[in-house]
Amino acid sequence: RAVVLGDLNVNPGSACGSRRVLGPLLARFREVDRGRNRPTHPAVGKVDYVFTRGLRNKGARIFASPASDHHALMGFVSP
Repeated sequence: RAVVLGDLNVNPGSACGSRRVLGPLLARFREVDRGRNRPTHPAVGKVDYVFTRGLRNKGARIFASPASDHHALMGFVSP
């Protein structure tokens, strides 16, 4: 089981980012909010991700956070 998460500074719509950064991750992991592409940064769109392997993704929530200029992305998983 594994969880990979973070600010990847890659928008899913960018050809370079999708191929070089997201492509290898999506080949090995599942994104908790797959296909939703909700913005995690007010100025640049979606750049934060949570990926899992060997866990069941139960959904995700994005909410404003006073601790960062990014919105918080919370993933819900189970074994």
